[in-house]
Amino acid sequence: RALCFCFVVVVRFTLRVRCLSVLWEMSFVAGNVEVELVGAATAAGEESQQHEHNKRGHLECKGCEELNRKAQKMAEMQLGVAGEVGSMTTSSSSSSLSQSVEEDRLEVLKTCVRTILENIGEDPTRDGLLDTPERFAKALLFLTKGYRMSARDEVGSALFEEETSGELVVVKDIEFHSLCEHHMLPFHGRVTIGYLPQGKVLGLSKLARVAEVFARRLQIQEKMSRQIALAVEELGQPRGVGVIIQAEHMCMSMRGVQKCQ
Repeated sequence: RALCFCFVVVVRFTLRVRCLSVLWEMSFVAGNVEVELVGAATAAGEESQQHEHNKRGHLECKGCEELNRKAQKMAEMQLGVAGEVGSMTTSSSSSSLSQSVEEDRLEVLKTCVRTILENIGEDPTRDGLLDTPERFAKALLFLTKGYRMSARDEVGSALFEEETSGELVVVKDIEFHSLCEHHMLPFHGRVTIGYLPQGKVLGLSKLARVAEVFARRLQIQEKMSRQIALAVEELGQPRGVGVIIQAEHMCMSMRGVQKCQ
């Protein structure tokens, strides 16, 4: 009887241990399954989030591309407007600079004229001479404006292709006024320009403008006639050019020999 009782106790203990072991294994397996399920769910969630992120990023990239295209278009438009404004600004700046240079020249000349008046024994502050320095400075800049002109610019587009048969083109008695470079006294007279065209003719009024370009400088008659001839030859490329100047020189009639002819 004692042996039976011990046997029963041992069997019950063994069964209980076995049951606990089985239960523990089942709970471990269930835990692993749960962990695996949670891990799978987490991975699926992360994959879904990544897919959503990629999708959003793709959409954002599309949006960025669209914004970039719009921004580039706006930038091109702004550059075009800026170019036009820049061109206008450059032109305006150039005009302002030219005006500033003229004003500086005027001030320097006015100072020089005051000095001249003082050195010939005059009073620049007296009523009749108060504005003389400015008047003289403006007049001198006008009389020498040829230094700021060119024959090519004056002719412009008035150069025409024309078949000619060897006729001589002559413009007579173009009136001019100039300043002698030796004494800065006036000389004036008339210019006659003739040339033999060779496929090109100049507008008749442009010959007078060419003469004006070189007359409005400090000149001597011989140099002025040569400069006019060379300018016509360069622009029109004729077979020949001739220039005649007849003038009266104040440096000869007002002083020195005091003879007009």
